[in-house]
Amino acid sequence: MKPLLRKMACMTICTQTPQDLATLLEAGLGWDKCAAGDISPAMKTAWGLPPDAPHSSFQVYRSPGCDRGMIRIVDGEERWPSRPIGARWSGAEIVAQKDIDDVFRRMEGLNIFQVGKAPDNADFTDVGANIHRFFYGRGPGGTHFMLTAAITEARDYDFPASDNQVGYIFSIPLVSTDYASSFAFYTDSVGMIPTLEDKLNGGIWHKTWSLPEGTPVDLSILKGDAPGFGLGGIELQGYPTDVVDPVEPPETMLDGGASLATFTATDLDLAHARLSTDPRVRRCTTPQVIDGAPYGSARSFTIVGPGGERLELVDDWTIR
Repeated sequence: MKPLLRKMACMTICTQTPQDLATLLEAGLGWDKCAAGDISPAMKTAWGLPPDAPHSSFQVYRSPGCDRGMIRIVDGEERWPSRPIGARWSGAEIVAQKDIDDVFRRMEGLNIFQVGKAPDNADFTDVGANIHRFFYGRGPGGTHFMLTAAITEARDYDFPASDNQVGYIFSIPLVSTDYASSFAFYTDSVGMIPTLEDKLNGGIWHKTWSLPEGTPVDLSILKGDAPGFGLGGIELQGYPTDVVDPVEPPETMLDGGASLATFTATDLDLAHARLSTDPRVRRCTTPQVIDGAPYGSARSFTIVGPGGERLELVDDWTIR
């Protein structure tokens, strides 16, 4: 089955301090602002929100010149997990092309970045991936940011690369307490392609996320209809309920922190026809034409997936 998703456009992050997040992206990552404006009624309708939803404005930041893997900042609530792992969309993994330790020092120097793990190496060569160097922390909104730089080449896919020191989001973690159901939905209904699957019970993953040794973790990396892995994908993570933040998804507003993942669709009409009738989809909106940047009159609709996560699909989203 042809995948319904192609390119990851952006991750939307809600925060009560949008300017702090903008500073983190500008001063910490070296990104620039490429769009900003008011959240229109059409956007709220496409996202499945009521007209009085408490979100009024947005800013879009990107790695300079990049047309994918951006961050959209929206004013709203925050979500600081009370347990080791945040529910639903929990953050963003961003490619660092070089000098990742230098990026860490720069971000650590900002008092708006809460360090969770200093730079370290992780070896996933046993499942066809690579050795990479990474660090993570939390920024405004409570969302975790992980930066990753390749040390070796992956065996089974091309590791993302960037023209800038800090590139784009290439993977967004989706946390599930029913991994089998979420995996079946994203591979069968959405048609995403697994490029890596693993089961973890300890080691650096557990140390990074402060998980008790022996906690079972299921992991898969899913890609859409694109060559290689450079256009972004979903890192599906399965955990037992006792380590996942228990906050339920709100119905009348976006989640605090990481709240809405936006992907371009291979065929928006086919995607809507398939997902609007899927019994595992909790809610599916009607496609809306949205004028102005970053949509440029593209159509958009949003589903609420099996775990309460919001996934937005658009015709295209290219900022020049």
